[in-house]
Amino acid sequence: MRLSRLLTNLAEFVTTESMARGMKFGEIRDLLQARFSEKLRVTKRRVYDNGPPTPERIASIETEISDADDAIKYDSPLVPGYDEREALALYAEGLDLQFPEDPNEFAIFKGEFKRAYRGYLRALVAHLRTLDGYEFGTQPSASNFPSSAAPTDQPLEAGITLEDLIKRFTADRQKAKAWGLRTADEKEKHFNLLCELLGSEKDVKSIAIADAQRIKNVITQYPKNRFKNPSLKGRSLDEIMKDPSIETIDILTANKYIQTFSSLLQWGKDNFYVSQNLFERMVIQKASSGETREAFSKSQIRRMLAELTNDDSLWIREEYQRWGPLIGIYTGARLNEIAQLRLDDVKTDTETGVRYLDLNDDGDGMQLDLRP
Repeated sequence: MRLSRLLTNLAEFVTTESMARGMKFGEIRDLLQARFSEKLRVTKRRVYDNGPPTPERIASIETEISDADDAIKYDSPLVPGYDEREALALYAEGLDLQFPEDPNEFAIFKGEFKRAYRGYLRALVAHLRTLDGYEFGTQPSASNFPSSAAPTDQPLEAGITLEDLIKRFTADRQKAKAWGLRTADEKEKHFNLLCELLGSEKDVKSIAIADAQRIKNVITQYPKNRFKNPSLKGRSLDEIMKDPSIETIDILTANKYIQTFSSLLQWGKDNFYVSQNLFERMVIQKASSGETREAFSKSQIRRMLAELTNDDSLWIREEYQRWGPLIGIYTGARLNEIAQLRLDDVKTDTETGVRYLDLNDDGDGMQLDLRP
């Protein structure tokens, strides 16, 4: 189904004029903008006449957005295992058209198609979300469906419950295989508490600063082994927290809760469900023990670099032994953060092309040191 839809999109916007001659970058973007704007207008009109698609279909569109993100980020086909040039060649041949033979021109063409396709899907989902409820400040009418579509990358309305946001975030992490069983169980426990405190039906767009502050306050007093301790059975959370004899979780565990909530809202922000991550920078700062460590001098750093980059070094017996110290010198990352790095943590910014290391706690058993 997705393959046929992709091929249809490719075929629909190809014209003899555009493909028979070399196209400038701006012309490619103008062509794609016009094609998908018209497609969005037609789709909106169909929804206006016949009603929105099923929740399952909307979820499928959101998955396609995620797939498009990956295709853009990693320069891979929108349909895994499929050759995009062959698809374009097939439809160009079927319509008696020519397509760009120049590799550079085709690379630009296919890259911009992915971005336009993603923008179309985002705009479509944004429109569908406005149909989740009613806002009485404006009067809906057919005038909401102009002949030329609005820009394709408009932010999405939130309008979903906390429970829905958690489900979508969890599905995304599971699809990416970012969590092992132990981590998934831990995250579920964290999310259960969040729903208990805010209500699973709470609109994520309505989460306020006061909510985040209240949750942090609860976390700092949260009982240890709440559901395992027999003495806590049958007691409300408020009652337990008022009991000074109850042992509370340590700072590391408390920060894990806050980090989970922050990751959830950051994902929600990145995917246009919420406008801000209220738990960002809310971790609990542990008081310093007063101990300080003497930093390496510049001359010591130079000596280490010389040894680490010397192929004849007596200290480096295996190639992998170089990378831990080198990463530490150039990034300042802590030892445990370096040791848990994986190959897929080496990423490239899609806008600047700059490579970076993504230090995270997404893997099974991973921990991220939250100290400054």
